[in-house]
Amino acid sequence: MVDDNEIARLGIESLLASQRDFEVVAQARNGAEAVSLYAQFNPDVVLCDLKLPDIDGDKVTSTVLQTHPEARFIILTNYDREEDVFRATQAGAVGYLTKESPGAEVVAALRKVVGGETHFPPTIAAKLAERDRRSAFNARELHVLSHIAKGAKNQEIAAALGLSVKGVEMYVTRILDKLDAKTRTEAVATARQRGVL
Repeated sequence: MVDDNEIARLGIESLLASQRDFEVVAQARNGAEAVSLYAQFNPDVVLCDLKLPDIDGDKVTSTVLQTHPEARFIILTNYDREEDVFRATQAGAVGYLTKESPGAEVVAALRKVVGGETHFPPTIAAKLAERDRRSAFNARELHVLSHIAKGAKNQEIAAALGLSVKGVEMYVTRILDKLDAKTRTEAVATARQRGVL
């Protein structure tokens, strides 16, 4: 288990102690500790929080998978924004749960993942499908979006990024389309909600 919250770790440990076929072999408080403990204990599955004090759970997942391609990670977190889910699956997580999930679902997900399956509840799967429906933001679009979020006008964005005003207008149109937004303000709000910003 990887979580910087001791109460959360103890809660999961207590839940799994009631299951005869599970044993918690290690607990990590941060990402670096998780990477080290994985190499030491080689667990069948890792329950990993997404937001950690040093490196996030998606980075822990991808780092471990580089040297242990057999590793199986389930993200268990408070965050379920579209971009968070996407980042976790891109890193190699094979399951994603929120901390609001019932204990029975956590246990069922662990069993599925240990058995070689994946586990994404319908709400999480829908977010992944929605994210896949739209193309990812490229670096230039993200730069333009970050300037929009700061309240910059097209001329200011053009000057800051070395683009023409027409070029900025093209990027703004693409951003609005990808976020299904009608205004810049709506685009920024939606981007923040989805975890793009």
